[in-house]
Amino acid sequence: MGYIKEKIQMKIEIEIDIESIVRDEIRKYIRENIVITNKKGIPVQLDLFDSVKEKQEEVEDKDTAIFIGEYGPDKWQRRNALKIAWHEAEMKKGDFLTAEEKGEIEASLEMEDETQQKAKEEAKKKALYKAKEEEILSEVIEEEKEEETSVPKADNLNFVSSLFS
Repeated sequence: MGYIKEKIQMKIEIEIDIESIVRDEIRKYIRENIVITNKKGIPVQLDLFDSVKEKQEEVEDKDTAIFIGEYGPDKWQRRNALKIAWHEAEMKKGDFLTAEEKGEIEASLEMEDETQQKAKEEAKKKALYKAKEEEILSEVIEEEKEEETSVPKADNLNFVSSLFS
């Protein structure tokens, strides 16, 4: 039996995004070697992120409540208060919310907003009343000072009694 020699040719195609690799390397080089100083000459440390994914991982590592659900998965856009509340409720529940639950959360947020608006209006009214009160008091004080200066004072009473004798 003879050995059959076969020529096997394999063709491998790999798509490499050289631009993004170079861009990432340039960012790393800049981050490591650039020194930025403020007006006083003190070096300033910057938080630079290579991508949204790295920023998201950084946010998830922090234990601050500010970032919980604040940024949505779509194009790194901020969520409004309602969507944040829905997200928190879904996380507590561990499942998606029903329309009724979403409505309850929306109603509670609207009630909170109304109470905040009322509190703001009351604070504005109090400040306005206080300003008017201070203005009126200053006017009264000025009027009293004007009356004191306009009324002649009797300095020499002996002179007045000598007129009638």
